[in-house]
Amino acid sequence: MDDQIKLTIKALAQETTADVFNGQKHDQYIELLRLNRKDNLAELLHARRAKLQHYTLSREEFTEWLEDLSEIEDNMSRLAEVVELYGLILKTYPTAPYWKNYLNFILEIEDSEVSEELIRDLFTQALKEVADDYKDGSLVWEIILEHLSKDIPTTHIPQSPAFRMVLALHKKRLLYPSLSLDESFSQFLSFISKYDQENYIDHMRESTEIVNRTKRAQRYIEKHELGILKDPSNPQLYIEYLESIHTHMDSSDAGPLLNNVFRRFLYNAYPTRSSLQNPSKENLQVWLTYIYCLYERQLDEDKDTLELTVLDFVHTYPESPISYSELIRSCPTSDVGYEVFKLGLQRWDSVKRVVEDDGSFQFPYDEWKVLAIAILHFRLTIVQEAKQENSKEYQQEINALYQDIHAFVDYAILQNHDIFHSVEKLSISICIKLGNLKTATLIIDELIRKFPDQSDVWLYAIQFHKDQSMKPQDISRIYYAAAESATSVEGFEKIVEEWLQHEHVFGDVYSIRNAMVVSNKQLKRLAGLEAAIEEDVTTQVEKEVTKKRKLSDAEEIPTRSRETFTILVSNLPISTTKANLETFFNDCGEIRDIVLFQNSKAIVEFSHEQEVFTALTKNMKKLDGNTIRVERKLESTVFVTNYPPSISQDSIRKTFSECGDIVSLRFPTQRSNHTRRFCYVEFATADQAKKAVFIFNGKKFPDSLTKRDYELKVAISQPTKLTHISERKVRLNNIPFTYNEEDIRKIFQDCGPIEKLIIPSSHRKRSKNQNNDGFAFLTFETVEATQRALNKNEFLVEGRKIEVSKQKSTNKDDFREFNDLSTIGLENVNDTLTSEQLKALLTEEFGPISRIKLFPKEKAAIVEFERASDSGNATMKSKFELGSTEATVRSKADIVGLVNGVSTEHKKPNLMVPASVQRKRRKQ
Repeated sequence: MDDQIKLTIKALAQETTADVFNGQKHDQYIELLRLNRKDNLAELLHARRAKLQHYTLSREEFTEWLEDLSEIEDNMSRLAEVVELYGLILKTYPTAPYWKNYLNFILEIEDSEVSEELIRDLFTQALKEVADDYKDGSLVWEIILEHLSKDIPTTHIPQSPAFRMVLALHKKRLLYPSLSLDESFSQFLSFISKYDQENYIDHMRESTEIVNRTKRAQRYIEKHELGILKDPSNPQLYIEYLESIHTHMDSSDAGPLLNNVFRRFLYNAYPTRSSLQNPSKENLQVWLTYIYCLYERQLDEDKDTLELTVLDFVHTYPESPISYSELIRSCPTSDVGYEVFKLGLQRWDSVKRVVEDDGSFQFPYDEWKVLAIAILHFRLTIVQEAKQENSKEYQQEINALYQDIHAFVDYAILQNHDIFHSVEKLSISICIKLGNLKTATLIIDELIRKFPDQSDVWLYAIQFHKDQSMKPQDISRIYYAAAESATSVEGFEKIVEEWLQHEHVFGDVYSIRNAMVVSNKQLKRLAGLEAAIEEDVTTQVEKEVTKKRKLSDAEEIPTRSRETFTILVSNLPISTTKANLETFFNDCGEIRDIVLFQNSKAIVEFSHEQEVFTALTKNMKKLDGNTIRVERKLESTVFVTNYPPSISQDSIRKTFSECGDIVSLRFPTQRSNHTRRFCYVEFATADQAKKAVFIFNGKKFPDSLTKRDYELKVAISQPTKLTHISERKVRLNNIPFTYNEEDIRKIFQDCGPIEKLIIPSSHRKRSKNQNNDGFAFLTFETVEATQRALNKNEFLVEGRKIEVSKQKSTNKDDFREFNDLSTIGLENVNDTLTSEQLKALLTEEFGPISRIKLFPKEKAAIVEFERASDSGNATMKSKFELGSTEATVRSKADIVGLVNGVSTEHKKPNLMVPASVQRKRRKQ
């Protein structure tokens, strides 16, 4: 061997001993030893065992290991090594193909070297692990049945123990769903025909009933198994299969099948060394699904399986914080568990150091957060137990806990990726529990210093100080600082709402007045900052359906936020009118709307936040002798989307009226030239809104046009302000054709939060590995993120320059596709109607529709009927009800002129009226 190679091997031996968690070094060491494996065999086998202690090996590596053992000249030594190796393989991949090879290997060894007792034990273990393997289980069954059948005597067969054992195994085999169930049945009948012909009919009758029961049960797993047969490396198929087993099977029966399906996944997921060098995140989700199934089962029989699985999880994903968090989460607080915890931390620190030194990769913050929380929770548990037992390690453990708290909080605040501040808040809670209010206060002060614009941080800090009995006047000063630091109306209103409540309880007339003055002043400042954005505010529940309508120059309408600028007035005199309320609240500001309901209640909507504050001061004042109650009306509006396209607006109102009094039902204008299928249902109370969410969110409704079900999405409306979507949308060109949605998201994840990614579907057939046509559209949540994405223009990905550019609007209307003979125009169309709703109304009234084009801005539409006679019937009516408006029939040319800004004289549409319709008209 070359001297240089020898020196490198010696150096790698030392490095892998000093740093056992460096997988790359392990692989280099083994690879060099294999260059002359005969001379280096002992060292090579030692190196493989050393790697196996800390890493999962692929099937390829185990195969190479088996090849290495062929260099052992002594037969007994080689057999012993092979048997040991199969034991190691079956710990990771206890699957039918490996059991088949192992059993055949054992059975080929001379009888004097392997006892029958050992063979029977192996048979039992093999069936325990692979008897229910749908695809390959028969490989093991056939080996076992063939071997045991050799012991059946030639005489007095039915009475022999050997026959009865094999007979029982044949019947047991028929109980398991299998791809080869019919073949197994056939083999059983052949066995009976050979050894017990006299009782053939009885055996056949009994076994037929077993097979029929098995086939009925097999239907429930067959769809999953057949999917895996077609695509054995698809992780999503295994996730769905595991969840189905866990959900629908009895706990006592589910365990073996869960384990078998998961181990088959491992067998198919990690065939080569490269598949483990950079294991996919999709495969990681299968691990988590299996582990969570074991968590939920909470059975003693799963305890050992769980401990081994989470350890294997770390061995397979040594660079993922998620695997370590599951290892720590499953550690018992015993001495053994504590050692596992310390070993896990030691390995994590080693991996983290290598990654940080490399500098080319950074752990995702969300994954790190999960690990940090698991570590803090485990350390707290150890500290509490040490304190309870008066252990001398208590001080050492509490020091370690605080050391982690300081390190984790510093990192969390520095990264600033978590708006919930989970790590910081958990650390504060731990400090409070341990009586360390000084450290808790320091963390809160640092949060406020770093995130002064986050209202939730201020409110959390204020609540902390309230819990610690801070003086009310000091609390007031914090509220003042919070209000001064607000950067948005939304965050500001949360702070001021609580501030005013605090002053009403603990303050006096002067402190209340001061809070009002400061609030109004700050609100005006914030309103001035936001006035520059001429955007209409809409509510978002799902970013995929959120839209923004930009106000036109002619629409000088103040920004409206019904959810936050509305009050509920109760205990009104029965005789109260709108005029009475307008007079009563006249000095508060501009009133946008008043709705009276239930005789003694009303909803009053204002235009600005400060007007709401002023109105609240009228609480407990008298109106016509009644002491009225005035309160903010919050969380009483629900956002509804994904209802059937053709459902009418009246049907929506009727549906939701089951939950309580509907104050208003609002639909968006369709002027954006994109169908906006959502609405706002405003109830009288928050409880009614919550009831609507509980009853209807996720409920399916059929659509009369599409003949499919739509799952309703209902949530409490949460007002927000977004930049217009056109400012946040980019077009991507020259994308590698193999890239899917996840690949594209990874490229732009460092730019900022992504609202929506659209990969247009192709009209032509794509090749097997093609996931796109080279372009896509990406919408970010902020303009800043969009700009960072635009800065990536022409950056290289797999040798291709990705083009990133602003998406240009293409709103050109083409009217030529509409057939003049069967097309009508409509004017005065409600601009909140969708094309599907309009289609449903016209189909019911006149007949089937071919196509519709809406022009919400002009409150117009062009409609083409499937039959010219139906368009003629519509023309004869001239005007008819369309929802809440009366639409007027015009010609197609009239609507084209209206849309293009060309004035046309309104006249009867010049349409072909069928002869039958003309005859009817003459008779009339």
